[in-house]
Amino acid sequence: MAPDPDSPILAPLRAYSLELERMFRALLEEQRIQESNLAAKFQPVKDFLRRAGAVKTGGESGGGYSARLNDAMNQLMVSLTIYMGFTMHSINQKLSLIEAKLGNTEVQSVTAQGVQHHECLPQTRTEILGEIEAWLNSSSSYPSVFCLGDTAGTGKSTIANHVAREWQRRGCLIARFFFSRGNTGVSTAYDLSPHFARTIRKRFPHIAKSNDDIQALSTASVEEQWLELVVEPLSSLTERPLVMVIDGLDQCSEDSRQVLLSCILETFESNELPNVKLFLTTRLESDIKRLLVDAGDLVRLESLQQHEANLKDVSHYIRHRFSKMPAPIMTEQDARSLEKRANGLFIFASTACNLLERSFNRTEMLKRILTSDGFTSLDGLYAEVLRRAVDVDDRSSLNSLRKVLAIIITATSPLSVDTITRFLSPIRPPIPVASIVDKLASVLSTGASHDPIHILHPTFREFLLHVKRSGQFAVSLHVGHSILAVASLQMLNELRPDVCRLVKPNAPLPLNKAVENLSSRIDELVSPALQYASANWAAHALPVLHKVEVCDLMRQFFKKRLLQWIEVVALSGKTAELMRMLYQLQSGIETRLQLHNCAHDTDKQWCIDILDFLRRNQSLMQLSALHVYSSALVFTASNSLVYQHYHPVFRTSLPFVPGGVASRASGQTVLHGHHGDVTGVAFSPDGTLLATTSSDGSLLLWGTETGALVSTYHEQDSALLCVTYSPDGSAVISGARDGSIQKWNGHNGDRVGSAWDPNHGPILAVAWSPDGTRVALGTEAGNIVEIDADTGDTIGSSAEHTGAVNALVYSKGGRFLASASSDTTVRIWNTSLKKGLVSRPHFFSHRSAVQFIALSPSPTRKHLASCADVFHIWNIDNGEEFFRGELTGICKSLVYSPDGNKLLMGSGNDIIQRDATGGVNKNSFIGHTDEVLSLAYSPTGKSIVSTSRDKTARIWKATQGKNAASLTKHQGRVQYLAFSSDGTSLASIASDETLAIWNVKDGTLKKGPIPASLSPIAFHPDGKRVALISSNGVQLWTVGASLKKSSLLPIKLDNPANINAITFSPNGQYIAVKETIQFTRELSVWKLSRVDSKSPAVERILRVPVEEGSVAFHKTSRYVCCSGYAWDLNETPAECISFQKDLDEILLDALPSSLHYQRDHGFNWIELGSPPLHSFAIPHEIDVFSNAIRNGIIALGTSDGRVVFVDCSVLAAGLTRRRSRSLLNYSERDAVPGQ
Repeated sequence: MAPDPDSPILAPLRAYSLELERMFRALLEEQRIQESNLAAKFQPVKDFLRRAGAVKTGGESGGGYSARLNDAMNQLMVSLTIYMGFTMHSINQKLSLIEAKLGNTEVQSVTAQGVQHHECLPQTRTEILGEIEAWLNSSSSYPSVFCLGDTAGTGKSTIANHVAREWQRRGCLIARFFFSRGNTGVSTAYDLSPHFARTIRKRFPHIAKSNDDIQALSTASVEEQWLELVVEPLSSLTERPLVMVIDGLDQCSEDSRQVLLSCILETFESNELPNVKLFLTTRLESDIKRLLVDAGDLVRLESLQQHEANLKDVSHYIRHRFSKMPAPIMTEQDARSLEKRANGLFIFASTACNLLERSFNRTEMLKRILTSDGFTSLDGLYAEVLRRAVDVDDRSSLNSLRKVLAIIITATSPLSVDTITRFLSPIRPPIPVASIVDKLASVLSTGASHDPIHILHPTFREFLLHVKRSGQFAVSLHVGHSILAVASLQMLNELRPDVCRLVKPNAPLPLNKAVENLSSRIDELVSPALQYASANWAAHALPVLHKVEVCDLMRQFFKKRLLQWIEVVALSGKTAELMRMLYQLQSGIETRLQLHNCAHDTDKQWCIDILDFLRRNQSLMQLSALHVYSSALVFTASNSLVYQHYHPVFRTSLPFVPGGVASRASGQTVLHGHHGDVTGVAFSPDGTLLATTSSDGSLLLWGTETGALVSTYHEQDSALLCVTYSPDGSAVISGARDGSIQKWNGHNGDRVGSAWDPNHGPILAVAWSPDGTRVALGTEAGNIVEIDADTGDTIGSSAEHTGAVNALVYSKGGRFLASASSDTTVRIWNTSLKKGLVSRPHFFSHRSAVQFIALSPSPTRKHLASCADVFHIWNIDNGEEFFRGELTGICKSLVYSPDGNKLLMGSGNDIIQRDATGGVNKNSFIGHTDEVLSLAYSPTGKSIVSTSRDKTARIWKATQGKNAASLTKHQGRVQYLAFSSDGTSLASIASDETLAIWNVKDGTLKKGPIPASLSPIAFHPDGKRVALISSNGVQLWTVGASLKKSSLLPIKLDNPANINAITFSPNGQYIAVKETIQFTRELSVWKLSRVDSKSPAVERILRVPVEEGSVAFHKTSRYVCCSGYAWDLNETPAECISFQKDLDEILLDALPSSLHYQRDHGFNWIELGSPPLHSFAIPHEIDVFSNAIRNGIIALGTSDGRVVFVDCSVLAAGLTRRRSRSLLNYSERDAVPGQ
């Protein structure tokens, strides 16, 4: 690897060396040893080292040296871990997936086809091409694979490109793929099968997988991709000969190519593709050679370099190239000399001819190639190409060359001259990128300045990275990352809000799906350089976070361009990848903090806060990316760095949340995305993904580390009730209320095939057998059915349960299956592919329906836990009860920890973690606002996940202690709200039958909560009393130093439980009550007198049927309004206003229309204007149950007992004055508030 003067390991290595030197000098000084007689005095050296930490040495203990040495060693080891970690391909593979989706899709198709290679020159390669053609046309299926395996530079790829083009012209080519190390989309085994599948779709559309299926399998295992995307469709082909071409297998990443080659060889060995053959080229790396040799007759293995025909072909090629050169003409002797020096390597001959063509003194250049010791190999030629591209004595020019090359070999996908020029534009003097690339045409392939640059042969990249071979031209990947990280972060300064110009005047922010040709707009308005920077800045920053410049630029980016970056990535539909990138960046920063270098705690906090911001708003970003500047900011916690830096920038165009939005409780991640009860949950076997199902018919996949919503599928037709992951993580199966079984891709949540319907009614439980071959189903009708996991065919079934089967679980080895039923029993079944389900002789009985069961994974405790109104732990072998415990509520879920030491159960809204013996409560988890429905432990046991009727799933740390319930809110959902007439106070009533009074200005709780009846509520106009419905009338409460009952208004109500709303007139003389009577709504108005006395009087003056709608009095108290009507209370009897103009004016005053609350697109919205000019989505974590509006302020009562105020008064006033500032009015000075 080439040296890097800024390498992160140099500083700690120097520090460690210095401590060793200090320690050694102290030893010499103590023992008075001269270096000349050190060998004779070696014993004191050993004694000193043994006594480290025990004796004094010149005023400092040996332990002082030892401690400092240990600290230096720790610093060095951390640095080495970081340095080595970023040489691994896997990080780039994960992070570069974003870039592939941000517009550079043409790059993959270019390199996958290998177009940088030409066809063979006529009259060359005739012998090997003939052998290949005879192999293809042979009627024998053996050998199925023809492999050109040889050293670099022998022309393997040119032959592959030649035969591929010829076979394509003849119609027998299925697909071809060219591996290229370091390039996105063509460097791993995961890239091949999806590319083949897309090509097959064009060539054979009748057998090919759909684009959705291809996309669904893009993150599956290599084996699964190969079998489902390639083998399965091609197995039905009958025409022949057909052939696939894979070129440069050695350029495939080492961690995946062996798996791929094994899958390919197994396919051909089993004759699954009898009409298909494979042409393969590769260097014979040890892992590849071993598999090819072991395959025996299946593979025909040929080499080229020393083959006599190959030597002749090289000779012919040189003479052809010489014949095309202008004067001076190269002689026959020149050709023979170059032929000898090439030694069968086409790449040597090609590069030498390129040099000669571009040389001003061709004769002298050939003489140097033939006589110089530096030209005995490709390295010499490459060095000469580089020397001719730059004046090596000019340090500045040499550095410019190395910078351009560093970018080319480090970039995660090929960049163009234009993009590289832009990345290097801040450097002075300017680097002549186009000139450098042009002078390197012998080793680089490019077209126009906007075309991607390709390295012609992988040996050139290897040469540059090897310092002993490339010398002064050596290039460091860390230097490349540093250049690209700095350039990308600087490039991001070009981002602006609404980068795609989607905002329209006097209209709310648009939805993503409403924008036509969104991807085309991104390509048109976001430059390739900016797209690359947006997608890859973190990938390049991660290896060089030790550099001060990179960290400083990253901090500026966080403070100035973060929201604009989120907008671009969200518009591209890649929010989940963005979250994964940030999580990896956070991990990298945490590691750097151990080195005490330029990374700061604030950098880590930025990543944490950005991830939380995205987690809260990822569903909204999928709906409308531009709401990152509005709704997302409004409802972000005020202590978040995102809020603190960006809310002030846009505050004049945003509502205000008095008191701010509460921070999320530590130790838990709340997942919002479902719109119904979250009915089922399952971890992937590796713990990285989480699948949840819902009564709304949706299946969602989440990243467990980030909380990112990886994928969504809304079935819509029927509620999904349960879910299970396959043991290998490749698939998920869900059961639905309509009785259908659906298989999904376990990596991205896409549907796999059509649903299976076993015709047994609603599926309440599913379990996948440990060997992956079977899936057990539990039905509402009481049946247990085992089906084949691949086909859905029934293997066995039982109808012994007489009630619904609510839960199923396989034993660890899959030898038996346990079932829980509403018939109050738990049964154990022996499982056998031959005999089907066989019930064991004993079963376990409860007093009521058994909701859930769990089997202990402990090898020493053969226990089964089950729960209903009580929970039991049973001995499986003898059926005896081991433990019995009471519960405070119905238990709907139960699960053992992976180590078998803990037992987790859901009881009501709470989650309790017990000792595995059942007796000791370890801790509990409080946060759900409705019944817990399912639970699961992560495979490591460090996390748990819970789902609930509150429409959320929550990930908790398994060691987390009990969360105290908040005393500053209701403990039930807030059902009724009422503002005081001056708008300074709000009264609330919740389902826990408590009353509270809130300060609207700062959102704090003023009084309560105290016990009160659950009913609609209204403030009296004096602001000192509130009214609630009681069984005897309307009860008034005094709002003073405390809340207490006062007088009772003797209003006779037919059914107090059916009252929908009450409200006072502004003068306090009337009270209006709306109630529901036998499916019809009625509005009644009573006139009040002597309200302040002990015997107030009431008189009903209006009783009329009404439709749905708010009830309000006119500001004069003369009119009452509801459902688009108004009644004049000064008339006797009260008279309905009939004159439309008067009615419109009255309604406008009584029910101002500038502020609205509604639900649409799966969100609750606040809208301003009619038609709306502004709209703000309320995040799912604010689960709104009730709302009230007054004077431009909306109060939201939530399901978890909170009241959230949203002050839109300034924006509403702007609407009435006809001057509404655009949300995205933004200037450069706004970017960093306070700086």
